[in-house]
Amino acid sequence: MKQYKIFILALVALLFLMVGCGGNSEPVPNIQIDNWNENIVTQNVGKKILLVFCSTTCAPCQQELPVIQQLADKKIEDVVILAIARGQMSDIKKIAAKYSFKFLADSTDEAIDKYKVTGLPTNVFLDRQGKESLRKVGFNNETPDDYIALLNKIP
Repeated sequence: MKQYKIFILALVALLFLMVGCGGNSEPVPNIQIDNWNENIVTQNVGKKILLVFCSTTCAPCQQELPVIQQLADKKIEDVVILAIARGQMSDIKKIAAKYSFKFLADSTDEAIDKYKVTGLPTNVFLDRQGKESLRKVGFNNETPDDYIALLNKIP
């Protein structure tokens, strides 16, 4: 019975980790959000893009953002980090002031809807052609090196 419980727990953990992982080869949607009128994908063709979907009221998001800053501090060549935040603009500005990577406000949830984000935080990794390559949902005390490992999986 004990082995059965361990097996079930391991299976549930594996399924949890797989949710949202693995990308598709579909082009990602073009979005226009509150404070940025440029196309995220076409402006950054040739670079890997990490989209960090977060919220000003999400505790795991606030835990992840300093780790994303540590990643940004590594100044990895040809990697663009963009946080797409939901919340009040004044709150987004307060949080964004703490970090060096760009924050974009998504007050209408346009980006969240178009990227089919179902939980926060969500990280969407785009390849050099602007196609979704990987997706990570949640924050489990990852380190900058964990994000680097994911970025290295992207062609």
